[in-house]
Amino acid sequence: MRLNEEVLERIDELFDLVAHGEHEMNLVDRMTSLRRFLELDIDGVTTWSAHELATVTIHRLQEIWEQYSESHSDSELHGHFTDFIWALERLQFRDELEDEEIAEEKEIET
Repeated sequence: MRLNEEVLERIDELFDLVAHGEHEMNLVDRMTSLRRFLELDIDGVTTWSAHELATVTIHRLQEIWEQYSESHSDSELHGHFTDFIWALERLQFRDELEDEEIAEEKEIET
């Protein structure tokens, strides 16, 4: 499974836990937009690096949580959001380290 597919699967699991009413269409729109962003990458319409994918996903998840938490109090769901964001941040860091290692290898070769 590719990274973007893995992230989308986790997003779907997370969003299944988000309770929302009909009056929260903006929240639903934000969740749909994030899903679509990931689907476009899976379909090859866009090609994001792991770092870019994680950065955009983290930003959008934070916006979704901020909006959700304005009208809901759910510490368990907050834990799910926090764990997922933490995993994405680790991915960002790992991707940055890999880029640095590749750059260093290229310098050594020249």
